[in-house]
Amino acid sequence: MRTICLLAILALIACGCSNTESDTPPAQQQSQATGGESTPATQPGSGEPGAPAGETAEEGGADSPLGEYVYPGAELDGEMAMGNVVSIAYRTDDPLATVAEFYEGTSLDADEIAETRAYFSRDSPEGAITVTLTPLGDLTQIILKLEKAR
Repeated sequence: MRTICLLAILALIACGCSNTESDTPPAQQQSQATGGESTPATQPGSGEPGAPAGETAEEGGADSPLGEYVYPGAELDGEMAMGNVVSIAYRTDDPLATVAEFYEGTSLDADEIAETRAYFSRDSPEGAITVTLTPLGDLTQIILKLEKAR
């Protein structure tokens, strides 16, 4: 069931679907979805959190349970909140294997690492955190998902 939900979220993000009923600007939606305070994303390829963002979008702040899992240099693709689930999609030019190495060095458990996908997860006081990596042509797509505890 978890896999089906994740695939549905990926399909919605890939199609560019969003909540059209909201009057909230996208930057404010991002801030609300990731826990409030925002900090700039890293410059693609810089690998240094907090580097000037240029054309990249904002990421979750230090108080966000997903903020610490944003891959350095990743660019925001989109976000979606539905019920108690928040999903944020990023992309990077780095190969999947390189991105997977980064996540292996975090507090996440490696559930599966393969040539065509990788899954990492952990339970936190805020809820279940899942990171999914998939190749997208020459890019790697990173989906951060928080299923908030009830």
